[in-house]
Amino acid sequence: MKYELTAESKTMPNGDVVFRIKALKSFTAGNGQDVCVGDLGGWVGSEKTLSHSGKCWLFDEAVNSGNSLRSRNAVGSDNAWSYGNSQQYGDSWQYDDSWQYGNSRQYGDSRQFGDSRQFGDSRQYGDSHQYDDSQQYDHSRQSGYSRQYGNSRQYDHSLQYGDTSHVVGEDDGNKVTVLGPFGDKFRHISRQPDGSIVAGCFHGSFEEFKAAVVEKYGPDYGGYANCVKMLEALV
Repeated sequence: MKYELTAESKTMPNGDVVFRIKALKSFTAGNGQDVCVGDLGGWVGSEKTLSHSGKCWLFDEAVNSGNSLRSRNAVGSDNAWSYGNSQQYGDSWQYDDSWQYGNSRQYGDSRQFGDSRQFGDSRQYGDSHQYDDSQQYDHSRQSGYSRQYGNSRQYDHSLQYGDTSHVVGEDDGNKVTVLGPFGDKFRHISRQPDGSIVAGCFHGSFEEFKAAVVEKYGPDYGGYANCVKMLEALV
């Protein structure tokens, strides 16, 4: 046994009752932080929500409640909260005020932090990072070295992977989506509120952008192939 439940309890905003945990042995958690016998950890709904195997652990005020499960080397810290049927495993790390719920899954070496939210049937893995006020939901997938941040929303069956970043900001109430970097010049591409595309000196429609990329890089879009695919999902 790696830990035990203490008598200290509290009720989460959704009604889940959770209990403070206390370490029964010393080990190094998945994030490299040492846990010593007698250390108080975060909070669990039951022993079914945090595995006794591996290097998984909850630090600070982090919570796993409901039917969620944190296992292998996955770590939660700060005020991170996982509930519903969500699962965290691999070498993943969830911290700050981030939440995971629904049937979401976080694994690999992925990181979720800030005030970000993962829910629905979404998946985050690889070396991807999600942070700020971003949200990932539905059947979306985030992987590779991708970054999702700002007020961005990733949803439906969308895919974000490779070395891409995804941020959506507000300019006077209008949504501007910035993707990138792409291509040999590591350029960021933005989709303006009117649907037009800005890339360096280029400013035109999505069809004009595709034509310009084909003219310069060929019919497979070269290093902008992922960019075109992501912009198509936004149209």
